Amino acid sequence: MKVAFVHWVIDPTIGAGMAVKTVNVSRAVAAAGADVRIITTDVGLQARPLPPLPGVEVVALPARPRRFPVPRSARAAMDALVRDRDALLLMSHWTAINAMAARAARRHGVPYAVCPGGALRIQGRSRALKRVYQWTVGRRLLRDASVVLATTPLEARQLADDGVPAAGIEVIPNGVDVKPEGASAAEFRARHLPGDAPFVLFMGRLNPIKGPDLLLDAFARATAARPAWQLVYAGSDEGLETGLRRRAAGLGLPGRVRFLGHLDPAMSTGAYRASSLLAVPSRHEAMSQVALEAAVVGTPVLLTDACGFDDVARVDGGRVVRPTTDGIAAGLDDLLGRPESLPAMGERLRTFVAAEFGWPGITRRYLGLFGRMTAGPARQVAGPNRGQRVG
Repeated sequence: MKVAFVHWVIDPTIGAGMAVKTVNVSRAVAAAGADVRIITTDVGLQARPLPPLPGVEVVALPARPRRFPVPRSARAAMDALVRDRDALLLMSHWTAINAMAARAARRHGVPYAVCPGGALRIQGRSRALKRVYQWTVGRRLLRDASVVLATTPLEARQLADDGVPAAGIEVIPNGVDVKPEGASAAEFRARHLPGDAPFVLFMGRLNPIKGPDLLLDAFARATAARPAWQLVYAGSDEGLETGLRRRAAGLGLPGRVRFLGHLDPAMSTGAYRASSLLAVPSRHEAMSQVALEAAVVGTPVLLTDACGFDDVARVDGGRVVRPTTDGIAAGLDDLLGRPESLPAMGERLRTFVAAEFGWPGITRRYLGLFGRMTAGPARQVAGPNRGQRVG
């Protein structure tokens, strides 16, 4: 089977979770025997070349600018990348490269699926531009898809609320390596956080949607009588770091709040291992990949109910709270007030995640998806959303 994954960027320092997901799913499907191609842009790759991906062909089209990159390649170049594929999976939504790939797929009768990754709703920056995209491109792109993939049942319900026909929605959760390699807790501390002070970890972009501001105020409130605790932010700055530093100083926390910037995968694993608790204070999230990554090394998780991973509370592997300062502060106060219970919570979450989200099972679901997309008359698109209004 020949498949292609399309995403505008696969540099994790820029593309964050969806870039990592594109690479990880591509690698897993290739390891299962598929002929895999990633179609992306060169944004970020000149400064930080991608490590080798065995069995995966990466085609990076020249593109500018970075904010909304438009590949400079002609129509013929995209046609050549798409027409020999049996199926495509378009990652995210608001991108020129997805529109180009969908048009090429229609020209050559190649079925495609779309995985918005929580990005379908018009929110955040550039709302006017997104409305134009949805009106001119996005509605047809979704309408002609064979399948629209959700990462959680919560996202599936949101997609249906946003006009995607329920019959055309399928849920495949994120996957994770249940035995990750990477730095040890000691190696992480030696490089980034000497000593043995317990800390709460935030792993992700410093972007309003991820809620790092909510976490800072909640941490200050929950640890007012627990000065030994520290808060560590690990992730690329998307405009909030200066304000967070200023706020931390105003709260009397500058010595207890650390900003590490983006960590590579090996050091991220070390950070999970060294932390006492991962906090995911997102205002909105399709499914928290970092929660899975923390879980497989036995770290408990506090996350909001906007993350689509309420199983954390169901298996008593942490806490699920409202995406507010009050909600997060109450969760932190509960968990940090009984630190002796955290390792057992982490172990319960590790056991659950290893059984439900390991790559072997997730890969079989992707292969099954591609098999269903390509079944029937050769190279015929038969999307369940064809002819129905979306958006």
